[in-house]
Amino acid sequence: MVRYVAAASAGLTAGCFGGVWSDPRGSVVVRNEDDTAHRVTVTPTGGSEAASEQSAGLNASESVEYADAFAGGSYGVTVDVDGERAGSDDLGVGECERIRLLVTVTGDGETEFQQSYCD
Repeated sequence: MVRYVAAASAGLTAGCFGGVWSDPRGSVVVRNEDDTAHRVTVTPTGGSEAASEQSAGLNASESVEYADAFAGGSYGVTVDVDGERAGSDDLGVGECERIRLLVTVTGDGETEFQQSYCD
């Protein structure tokens, strides 16, 4: 099952995300491939300030997508699973449109990051 969520939060359009939506934009997809339900929290950061975080309770084999979750630029991303830090990664959007960050909780409980890129 995939849930789609429009990121209409004011926090995503303020602070380190630049104040106004601008192309390029990207989305965050969170998948739970584990046999157990998990609460997954994704927090993009810019500089030293945390931007608006997205959190979802996902059953086994469920996913959620946050469309237009960030604008162009470079961010750090931290992921917590069930309240514990699971990992972090760098997210470089640059001038690309429709970049997708995929965060997956695997069947063995590990957390993986994948990011689409453009030239």
